[in-house]
Parts: sequence; C-alpha cells; structure tokens
Amino acid sequence: MFIDDKGKLFGKISIIDILVVCLILGGIAGAYYKFGRSNTISPFVKPDRIEMTFFTEDVVEFVGAGIKAGDLVKDRVGPVLGKVKEVVAGPGIYHAANEQGQMIKSSKEGYISLKVVIEGDGVYTNNGVTFSNMDYYVNKWFEIRVGNVSYYTRIKSIRKIEE
Repeated sequence: MFIDDKGKLFGKISIIDILVVCLILGGIAGAYYKFGRSNTISPFVKPDRIEMTFFTEDVVEFVGAGIKAGDLVKDRVGPVLGKVKEVVAGPGIYHAANEQGQMIKSSKEGYISLKVVIEGDGVYTNNGVTFSNMDYYVNKWFEIRVGNVSYYTRIKSIRKIEE
C-alpha cells in the first residue's frame, strides 16, 4: 500500500508533514491574494513614485518662509507623504464683499498664497493615492506638517511619476 504501519507515505514522508506543508503554502497563497490585490502597502505591493501639489490661497507669510526644498512632509494624523520638491509663493487670494455686496478677489497684507510640490512613495489608483493605508485625493483639505511649520492646505493635483 501507499501508507505503511508507521503512517508514512511510501515509507518516507509522514502524512502530518504533508498537511503542515500544505497549510504553510495555503497561508502564503492567501496572504499574497489578500495583500497583492488591495491598495494597501505591503511586502507584495511595490509603491509608486508620486508627485502631489498642495495649494493654499491665504496663509500667513511666515508659514511660507518656514518651508524649504527637501523638508519632510507629514499628515498631522497620518503618514509621511514625501519631501518638498518646490515651493512657490504668490499674492494671497482673499474673497470679500465690496460696497455693492459683490464678492471680489483681493489680498491681505502679510498673507500669501502657497503652492508646495512634494515627491513621495505611495500606491497610485484612479481614485487618488494611498500612503500607509490612508487615502488622499484631489481637493482633500487637511493639516500638514512641513519642516517646522504646520498649516491647512488642499491637494491640487496628484500625478504618478513614470520611471
């Protein structure tokens, strides 16, 4: 027969050994299926190189002065998003009503608009990008920490950098 009186297949391999090997291979296959098909960062998903642009219409000047190329960018409650690639300051954009009650665009003294471009590693999808299992998408408004400053901004654009 195939199994001898000691419970070994062909007199060499134990049935328990075969079951243990099958369980290990099943666990590996299940983990690959679960993590390989999702947008989560795992050992099975290679992150993409991402460029994100943040834009803030109206921020105090010293915030812009505190941001430098190469600074680390973090979400206040989440992951590291990347490093600053470019900082562009412009006149602040402030909307207020004039004497006729019409909304007009103007600026305030001591305030600027700020565009910050960063580069980092995340999982890019058609719905945005995932950093450390947190989703980010265009027009998301949140607090970031850059260098030694913290301010609220929104995502203007997300782009996957092709290698």
